[in-house]
Amino acid sequence: LRVARRKEMGAIGLALHPNFASNHWVYVFYSEAKNDIGDPEDNRVVRFTQREGRASERTRVITHLPPGICCHNGGRMGFGHDGKLYVLVGDVNQEARVQNTSRLHGKILRLNEHGSTPADNPDPKSPVFAMGFRNPFGLAFHPRTAVPYITENGEVDHDEVNRIVAGGNY
Repeated sequence: LRVARRKEMGAIGLALHPNFASNHWVYVFYSEAKNDIGDPEDNRVVRFTQREGRASERTRVITHLPPGICCHNGGRMGFGHDGKLYVLVGDVNQEARVQNTSRLHGKILRLNEHGSTPADNPDPKSPVFAMGFRNPFGLAFHPRTAVPYITENGEVDHDEVNRIVAGGNY
């Protein structure tokens, strides 16, 4: 991968497909570099097929996720019990864009395995599942209820654990 080389950038997220044992799909969230000095072009999620211990068959899942000049890129990913890929995107230090529904800053995205938008998302035309995040940093799913929970880092303190609901604004 041609990765951006700035603080909190590079290969920053990894998820295995729920059927990894049969399809060998590995998902990577990373910051794509636009030049040889490592300036960021965008953040993106790609899927590889693991063959004999090596990544092959790179497939774009979602691109044009906002890159920051420094921090709050997000990058955590995981498959929910519903088989959908959840992707955490930070505000990349652009707070004003977090509440803008046409921007992907500060959002949790929910995608089908190939990157399309699930028909049962809050807006079936948008990958946005929830919004209003500064610096989402951790992701887990409740083992019985399958509800997603995330951790979010505050500026100095005020860290949060959020129970995520479809269409929620945090």
